[in-house]
Amino acid sequence: MDSYEILFMNNHMKALFGKDLIGEICWKSFYKNQEGPCEFCTNDKLIDADKNPTEPYVWKIHNQKLKKWFRLHDQAIPWIDGRIVRMEMALDITEQKRLQEEIQRSRTLESIGTLAGGIAHDFNNLLFAVVGNISLAQDDLKPESEASKSLRAAEDACFKAKELTARLITFSKGGDPIKKMMSIDNLLKKTVDSAVDGSDINLEIFMPDTAGQVNIDENQIKQVIRHIVINAKAAMADNGPLKVSCENIEISKKDSLALNPGNYIKISFKDQGCGISKEDLGKIFDPYFSTKDMGAVKGQGLGLTISHSIIKKHGGVITVESELKKGSIVSVYLPDVVAI
Repeated sequence: MDSYEILFMNNHMKALFGKDLIGEICWKSFYKNQEGPCEFCTNDKLIDADKNPTEPYVWKIHNQKLKKWFRLHDQAIPWIDGRIVRMEMALDITEQKRLQEEIQRSRTLESIGTLAGGIAHDFNNLLFAVVGNISLAQDDLKPESEASKSLRAAEDACFKAKELTARLITFSKGGDPIKKMMSIDNLLKKTVDSAVDGSDINLEIFMPDTAGQVNIDENQIKQVIRHIVINAKAAMADNGPLKVSCENIEISKKDSLALNPGNYIKISFKDQGCGISKEDLGKIFDPYFSTKDMGAVKGQGLGLTISHSIIKKHGGVITVESELKKGSIVSVYLPDVVAI
């Protein structure tokens, strides 16, 4: 505990780090960019004032070098030469933490969705009354009058507001998908091409040799694809490349994704934009969260929030992998694949 020398590693720990680190200094070997002992080192928590071992200390940490979360059980014990050393047992809880975060996110989005749906329905009723009265007022005016022009502008604004309420209803429980079996390849190509039209994005699309069909709501899945591509464009300031790939995969019980075992189509969108920090990555599906200060996901609004809700209602998941200045990969998993 004085020299920070690693005295022992079991085989699993050696495999994680790719080599035996016995004899090396822990803070130099286990973590990145350390210039001295870690500020979170537990040495002082494991012995009392007389340097006698105390109770075990349990804590959690994200190891940036391994990109994994661990639950650590630390305890001071006597070593074979009489020294008091720190014994640390590390349990990999990366997937457990991810699943917990996904469950919490789903609960939060469900609550927000219920509220949004109720507000959207009430707002729609108000808009119906506003549009109706505008129409009645226009009947009493000449079409070329300034007042009539103003009322037409107000009517257009009401119709745009109705589009927003439709998005909120899609996000809420009331926006259940109206599914039909269809091929995913043409839908994906056309929607992506449309979303990048007019930009300098260098688009690359990879499709499987054997196409497949999925049971989806066409308009909702188009909406998801557009949101993802628009976010990628913003992250790259309209410069490419954007790689879009599609593949048939099988999910088993052993896979860590929160999906029922079965056949799925995985659609991945890989950009080389500015990326998202680890701190922000867990917030990207929150309503109106944006990383636009870093130049990414400009004007995101409800886009990814609604996308998350749509894919979940299709029995799939949407995942994001990202690192600052190294781009992002957004993957969409859709179930009920029927091979052609």
